[in-house]
Order: sequence, then C-alpha cells, then structure tokens
Amino acid sequence: MAMLVTEPLLADSAAPEAPAASGSSVGAPRKGALTEEPPKHRLEWNFPRFRYWEAGIALVATGYFTYSVLQDPRRVDMGWHDPLPGDEPARNLFAAEGHAGRRKANNASNTLWHITEFFPFADSIIVPLFFDDFNVDVAWQMTLLNWQGIAVMGAMNRVTHDWMGRDRPALKGCEEHGPEYSEEFCQSDAPRVTQSFISGHAASVFFGAGATCAHHTALPMYGHPVADIGVCVLALGAASTNGGLRMVADAHWLTDVLAGMLVGLGSGFGLAYGLHYATPLKKLQQSGMMLVPLVGEDRAGVQLLGVL
Repeated sequence: MAMLVTEPLLADSAAPEAPAASGSSVGAPRKGALTEEPPKHRLEWNFPRFRYWEAGIALVATGYFTYSVLQDPRRVDMGWHDPLPGDEPARNLFAAEGHAGRRKANNASNTLWHITEFFPFADSIIVPLFFDDFNVDVAWQMTLLNWQGIAVMGAMNRVTHDWMGRDRPALKGCEEHGPEYSEEFCQSDAPRVTQSFISGHAASVFFGAGATCAHHTALPMYGHPVADIGVCVLALGAASTNGGLRMVADAHWLTDVLAGMLVGLGSGFGLAYGLHYATPLKKLQQSGMMLVPLVGEDRAGVQLLGVL
C-alpha cells in the first residue's frame, strides 16, 4: 500500500511571509490560493443514474401497454363474480344511490385522475429548468424515473384487465334496478364491465402521488421541507379522494382500489426509491463502499467492496 508522508516545516526554516498589502482586508485569500467554487445548481443528482437495463424494462412495459390499448376491447370472463370480504360493506357505505350522484363522482374522478397522474412529469421538468438555472441533468433523471414508473404501472394495469376479468360492482345494481342503473355498465356486451380489478384510476393516481413523494423527499425541490412534505401530503390526499370517488361511482370494489393503490405506490415510489434515492452516492463514497456486479459460472449478484 502506498502512503504519502509529509514532513513538517520547521519554524526557523520557514520563509518569512510577505507583509499584507495596505488596504487589504483581514482573512482575504492570497493570490493563487485554491477556493472551492459554489455549485452551479441548487439541486444536485447524487444518486445512481438511470441504467440501460431500466430503460429496457420501461420499453417492454410501454410496448405491452400500447399494444393492449390499441387492441379491440374484449370482455374477459374468468368467473370472478362475487365480492371479497369487506367489499360489500364498503359498497353499501360509499356507492351513491342516485344515478346523478354516481355520474358526478365518475366525472370528478376522471378529472382528478389526469391531474394527479401527470403532475410529477410537469413538476420534474418545470422546477429544475425554470427555478434552478436550467438544470437539465436533474430534470432528465427524474423524467426517466417517471417514465419507468408509469410504464410499469400501466403494463400491470393492462395485464390484470386483459387476463383477470372481474365483474364491476355496478352489475349488482343492474340486476337489482334494471338497465337504467348505469348507461355504461348495464349493457351485457360492454367489454369494460369485467375490468374491475385492478382499479386503473387508483393505480394511476397513486403512481403520481408516489413519484411526487419520492422526488420531494429525496431532493429539496421547493427549497423548504414544509413545502416539499406539503406537496407530498396533498398528492396522497388527491389520490385517496380519487379512490373513494371510484367507489362512490360504483365502478370498483374496495379491494380493486386497494390493489391499485399498491401497484401505484410500488411503481411510483418503490422503484424510484429502491433503485435510486435509497443509495445516495455521497454516502457510499464517504463510507468508502462501492457496489459492483459479481458474475461467475455458477453465480450472479452484487458485492460490496470497501476499505476497513
């Protein structure tokens, strides 16, 4: 191991310092002294960067989502007609009795859906570019994380709709009150009547809330902890409201909404934090630790290297 040793300079051999120039301030750096330049941007990306294999996963997920959406709608009947424990009491509690109330809840959930889902995209671009001296690097990294999260969420949502058909709760109302109960779901050949699991609205809005919370807890985007925590709480509140509105509209069971919530938070918060924000590079560097791939004939994984 190589070691750098420096020899202290003796007092009697030290060269005399030049007298301070008249008019110079006390403590001013001497000419030629090294000074640390302040960072150019307020936000710094001190996390693992978006990797090629993550882009591959996002591309595959985006491809499946696009393929599924472009296909002709079809009704999938897997025989899942009965509610799960807790679904029926929640429906009795939340579902609006009148047709007008269910329609208003459906329209409100559609509006809140798009705002909450796509807020992290706008937030991740506007804040670094316009409020941090055109910080393209941070804006690009956060946008890639958003793309990965929404692609995985969308693919999982379409997989459940394409292969796990479940009757919507509104069909119960159609049986009890006739076709006037719901213009959208009381048609026997409507393909969307078996797309109850999972709630796509819940998955989408909780993705948006999860991604928003991930970015704002890892980076001081708004410059103050209260503001960053506040927008996270607001996003979670909007997502929860949207999930409740889906049950008021009698479009989903409680378990549909809860499953959508797990998928959304996992893709929005879990992927961003698990793959990036949980391992800041500065902490790894300060501890002298480094994660490196470990590949052999009979094993594959990662290993942690460091200096003890």
